[in-house]
Amino acid sequence: MRNIGIRVLLSHIFVVYLAIIAFPVFAVKALSTPAAQDTLFLRGGLIIPVYISSVDTGLVYYTPVESDTTVEITRDQVEKIIYAGGRTEIINLPVFRIISDDSWRHIFLTENLEDVVGLHEIGPVQVTAVSDRSRAATLRNAEVRLKREAASIDADIILVTNTEFRGGYGDIPSITMKGVAYGSRPALH
Repeated sequence: MRNIGIRVLLSHIFVVYLAIIAFPVFAVKALSTPAAQDTLFLRGGLIIPVYISSVDTGLVYYTPVESDTTVEITRDQVEKIIYAGGRTEIINLPVFRIISDDSWRHIFLTENLEDVVGLHEIGPVQVTAVSDRSRAATLRNAEVRLKREAASIDADIILVTNTEFRGGYGDIPSITMKGVAYGSRPALH
C-alpha cells in the first residue's frame, strides 16, 4: 500500500516537474510569434509589407517588417492599405488607368515634377517632328511620336523636360521634345 502511495506521489511530482520545464518553452514561442502584417500600396506600384502604427489626416506611420524604426509617409503617396485582418482602406485612387499595354494613347504628358512622385524612372525619350502645315500641327505630331516611343519601353507617363521650336516665318517648323519616361513598374532591362 505504501509503495503505491509513493509511486502516485512520484508520478505527480514528475508531471509537475515536466510542466515547470515545458511552460517556458511554450511561453517563449507564444511571445516570439510575430503579429500579422499589414500591406502598404504606394501610388507608384510599390508594395511594402509593414505594421501600420497610425493613419491621420496628413501622414501614415508604419514600421517595416524587418526594422524597429517607425517611418512616416504623406497620405498622397499612398494608394491603399490592406490591414492584417483583411480590411482595405483606400487612401487615393490610382494616378492613371491603363487601357491597353500596347496603346500609346493612354500615356500622359506632364511638365510637373510632382506628377511622377512615387513612380519608377524607365529612361529618357526624345523625338524631333517636322510638319509643313503649322506650328500647332508640328507640336501634336511631336507629342504623338513621344508617346509612341514611351509606349515601346512600357512607360505610363512622360515628364517633359525640354521643348525646342525651330523655324522662323516661311521656314518649315520643327520641334524637338525631350523627357523622362516613368511607369508603375520598374524598367525591364
